[in-house]
Amino acid sequence: MKLNSFLQFFVTKETKFFPIYIKQSELLVHATKTLLDMLRVDDYEERKVLGRLIKKDETDGDELFRSLYKTLNITFITPFDREDVNELAANLDDSLDIIDDCSKNILMYQPKRIDSQLLETAQYLNECANLLLEIIKKLEAGETITEKTIIMDEKGFDANTIT
Repeated sequence: MKLNSFLQFFVTKETKFFPIYIKQSELLVHATKTLLDMLRVDDYEERKVLGRLIKKDETDGDELFRSLYKTLNITFITPFDREDVNELAANLDDSLDIIDDCSKNILMYQPKRIDSQLLETAQYLNECANLLLEIIKKLEAGETITEKTIIMDEKGFDANTIT
C-alpha cells in the first residue's frame, strides 16, 4: 500500500455541508440579481415585488444556516475545521441579510434616480455571487479554486475603485 493511499484513509469523505453551501450560494446569486433588477426599475410596486423575493431568499437562507448549524453539532468529522464550516455559512447568511437590508432601504427611501455607481456595484455583487457559487461547487468536487479566487479578488478591487 502506498503512503498516499494510506493517508487518504484518514481524510474525511463528509460531504453533507456542501449541498447547504451550494443552496446558500444559489440564494445569494438570486438575491443579488433581484437587487440589480430592483435598482433598474422605477415603479415602486415592481420594487415591492422584487423586495419580497429578496426577503424570501433571506428567510430561506436563515433556515439553511440553522440546518447547517444543527448538522454541524451532530457531525464528528467535518470536511475542514469546524469553526471554518460555521464561519462560511454565517458569512453567506450575513451577505443575504445585507442584500435584504439594501432592499428595505430602497423601498423605504424610494429614490427617484439610481446612480450609475450603485448599479455598477450591484453588478459586481452579482458577478461575485456567481463566482462564489462556482468556487463552492469546485470545492465540493475537490478541484482547485485558485483561478476563481484570483478573479474574485480582482473583482473586489475593481468594485472598490468605482467612482
